Amino acid sequence: GYIALDAPRKRALAAGAVAVDWEYTPDQDAPPPYATQPAAAGAPVVSSHARPHNAATSASVAPAPTPVATAVPAPTPIATATPAPEPEPPKAAFVVCMAEGDPHTKYINPPIDGGNGNNSTWMKAYRAYLDPRYHYRGNIRCNRQPTLDAAQIFYDKMLEKARELPGNGGVPPKIVVTEWK
Repeated sequence: GYIALDAPRKRALAAGAVAVDWEYTPDQDAPPPYATQPAAAGAPVVSSHARPHNAATSASVAPAPTPVATAVPAPTPIATATPAPEPEPPKAAFVVCMAEGDPHTKYINPPIDGGNGNNSTWMKAYRAYLDPRYHYRGNIRCNRQPTLDAAQIFYDKMLEKARELPGNGGVPPKIVVTEWK
């Protein structure tokens, strides 16, 4: 029994818990002062059952009486008037979209101003651009960047990655840089 119960303790100590060793004394069985006061009418009664730590060392000690506590309502917080935060202007969005579902051909678009759109609208718009021109129907992903410089760095990195990917049969894929705007 002890070995099985000691493993969680050791894990807790290894994770940074603090070990607390305590010894039982008979004065711990005395009820707290608030337990001797009568409960207010209609107040819920909270009880706890005291049990000695080690039954072998406390066999001669009588069981503790059940303490009774009265519930005290929490103080009501005072409302303070705080001004509502002003809405932030929309953050700039620069978008790089890629279509990499075809093993022979990869499509990528240089950074564009994404306006106030989101991934869903950008992907639908890029698909609407690719389908009639290239008959592409695979997966599309768009990546948002906060600045044009960050978007250009991301675009360059993705373009280089696409060039390194082996295509079908080990042949590098054809990369099409699109002019979607």
